[in-house]
Amino acid sequence: MQKPLVLDVGSHELQIGIAGEEEPRIIIPTLIGVKKSAMQMRMVQDLINQSGLNLNKEIYFGEDALNRFIGLDIKRPLEASNIRNEDHLKLLVEHALFQLNLKKPLNRHVLVTCPTLATERFIMFFMNLFLSELGALGICFSSQPYLSFLANDQQITGLLVELGHSQIQLVAILKGHIIRSDDYSYGGKDVDAYFRQLIAPKISLNEPINGVAPAIFIEEMKANMCEIYPGLNLLEIKDDLNKVQKMNKPHVLPNKETLILGLERYLANEILFRSELVGKEKSIPDMIYECVEKCDKDIRAPLYQNIFIAGGLAKIPNMAERIEKELDYFLPHTIEPKVRIILDNPSISTWVGGSKLAINDKFEQVVLKATKFLAEDEIGINSVMYPTFEKLKIFTPPIHTFLSPIPEIYKSKEVKLILKFVEKSNILKFRDLADYFGKGLSDIISIFMKLLAEGRIHGEIVAEKGEFHKHLT
Repeated sequence: MQKPLVLDVGSHELQIGIAGEEEPRIIIPTLIGVKKSAMQMRMVQDLINQSGLNLNKEIYFGEDALNRFIGLDIKRPLEASNIRNEDHLKLLVEHALFQLNLKKPLNRHVLVTCPTLATERFIMFFMNLFLSELGALGICFSSQPYLSFLANDQQITGLLVELGHSQIQLVAILKGHIIRSDDYSYGGKDVDAYFRQLIAPKISLNEPINGVAPAIFIEEMKANMCEIYPGLNLLEIKDDLNKVQKMNKPHVLPNKETLILGLERYLANEILFRSELVGKEKSIPDMIYECVEKCDKDIRAPLYQNIFIAGGLAKIPNMAERIEKELDYFLPHTIEPKVRIILDNPSISTWVGGSKLAINDKFEQVVLKATKFLAEDEIGINSVMYPTFEKLKIFTPPIHTFLSPIPEIYKSKEVKLILKFVEKSNILKFRDLADYFGKGLSDIISIFMKLLAEGRIHGEIVAEKGEFHKHLT
């Protein structure tokens, strides 16, 4: 039997790959772009012509959609487990499968990650999609923070804090079993919105710069510039001009102009610790404290001493240290909190946990088989309890699971850029690409041959011209 497929679909990113591998093969933003109506297109035609956008398709996905935002309506089909548009989400999943060169019937099991409080619509959507339409052999669900905890491979007791794009999820785990879970509609999207508000006086957020969409260059700016202030007194010193000037740092924009950011670099993430800045009730330390204090008294200390953070926000500089300081400030002196990042790349920790779980010898016990699902006339979330390790109390003790690297073709930076070039251009010259990457001509042609063989691009190599010609559909 083929190895299971692991799908982590979040509000911000969709990650997909093969169980037993150390990272997802495909990561794309969870969004699609739908071509504007004819009337809307006439209104922005001049801008489209100036930017040289290629808009020969009705729908674009991920970054390709963001880069064409002038002529598209950008849609996010998912918010936590609330599906906004089933058709758009289905198209996005099918696009990811196409990028993996997987065709239906899939003929393999699928593990889908989900929030701790997944909606019935979310569960039923993926059951129907994979079992009824895509030909999967079976499906299993597991909560995102639980999987992040499994990615750890060491602890069986602790508190996992999943710092996601649209929500923060906490699970307290005792000897491998979830004993409490909390979630809050608060996360990276709030940081993004506040950062935009902070930098709006310094830069236009409505126009591309050198063809780069605002959403992309703002995300890059935030990732490269923003940190968490290590102390507890940022709001007290924000009016101290001398201290604020020391925070200044230059950022080069796509048009080569330099933007200086100072206090904004720290204030954007400060809302995670001073939630009143954006009208939220609880900060991350408040959430942790409330979750642990509602557990039995005799296990609180082990939970405080084994706090693990995961998700995209976990990799922000100083995150673990700041949470530790905040907790240490109001916890009894007899308890010394310890906060650790779950993996070197915490943004893929949920997927990695799923990759390990799906090759565990107990995985078959949890999978809902397609034959059983399709045999039901009217199946509902109550008639077939959607399967998870947590609900069935099947515990997998921490073991050092060996994960294999993904095929080179999926992690090469050259490959990722070539895929973008193919998306934007109908003809590519191998010599130009070889010069651009500093590679040999044969290396570039070899990459194209592999991409063609795997079905990730469609076209032909015209050897006599030294070019790749894309098939137009």
